[in-house]
Amino acid sequence: MKYPLHLLSLLFFLGCAEKDPGPEPRSRDAIMRDISSLPVLYMSKDGKKRKNAGRQGFIVDQTSREIFWMALECKNPNCPGRRGKGKPHIFISPDPGVYVDNRGKLALDPVEQENAQRKGELWGCQKCIPPRLQWMVSRGRGKEVQAEIIKYEELVVPHVLPESQNRQKELEQEMQARVAWEKENTP
Repeated sequence: MKYPLHLLSLLFFLGCAEKDPGPEPRSRDAIMRDISSLPVLYMSKDGKKRKNAGRQGFIVDQTSREIFWMALECKNPNCPGRRGKGKPHIFISPDPGVYVDNRGKLALDPVEQENAQRKGELWGCQKCIPPRLQWMVSRGRGKEVQAEIIKYEELVVPHVLPESQNRQKELEQEMQARVAWEKENTP
């Protein structure tokens, strides 16, 4: 009789004891701050490269007053700009109306922007545009249909540096662990 009573007491004690949640993982905000500040590649019109934290469309070098645009890449498997071993073509798409004025501030030239819009240039990878134009001319068409435009726009994505890609995977796993911890420890 003594042993069954001890066994029941032990089971009752174990059932009432709370599981040790361990140390609290970093907050979602801290993880998201790290994700949003991963290094990004920026390039100038003459091909100079810079890495900078964040995901702005462009950054300005205050000493040279040069604009560095966020690097993009073409995911088109048939892109003529692909480099050895299938590496994607990396390029920039600068806004023709944006420039740095004499005071080092960003300015907008609406005339230049309007001229670029009037030309009706195709948006996307500059290496893919000539084959696109050739294809349209061979079919006797003056322009692409909306579905084709959307298709080529979706093939252009921000370029992600390998080190940023690896760190982002780690941070996503950390976020998943945080969410799982919250589920277990929310009353």
